Amino acid sequence: MKQFAKRFATALIALLIVVLGVGFSLLLWKTRPIAEKKLSEQSFPVVEYREISYAPRTFSIPSQGIIESSRRSVLASEVAGKIIETSDQFDPGYEVKKGDILLQIDPVDYEAAVAQAKSTLADTMAALETEKSPRCSSQARLGTARSRGNSNRSRVARSPAAKCRSKTGSRGI
Repeated sequence: MKQFAKRFATALIALLIVVLGVGFSLLLWKTRPIAEKKLSEQSFPVVEYREISYAPRTFSIPSQGIIESSRRSVLASEVAGKIIETSDQFDPGYEVKKGDILLQIDPVDYEAAVAQAKSTLADTMAALETEKSPRCSSQARLGTARSRGNSNRSRVARSPAAKCRSKTGSRGI
């Protein structure tokens, strides 16, 4: 029974604490201050205004420092050669426009290169013409072999190699 009394006393104390807490909360609720509602007057703030117009503006800010470009350009020529003249604008910081001549290369070197390229092109075109008609060259070899074996000129004149020679204007060999 002693344990029952201890439990009952503990439960009664807990219930008493809860009831006192609820009672104190209700007391605070009932005695709270009530704010008075006031109608506020609408007041407009004092504002100054200016008429604006759109116009370009230039600002001058005196300062010192080093300006570096966000981009770098690499100059390269299409041909190699000795530089014979340099423009005054070919220095860091100068502004250049499209078409400005910055450097002049000695034309002797690249004119020689152009002449050599033209010569190589002509040789290649001649070789192409020769290789273009493999049928004519094989027919020419066949005609030559026949003419060696048979000395009959009329037969050689009628051969496909002779016809090929007359078309291309060459011997076909």
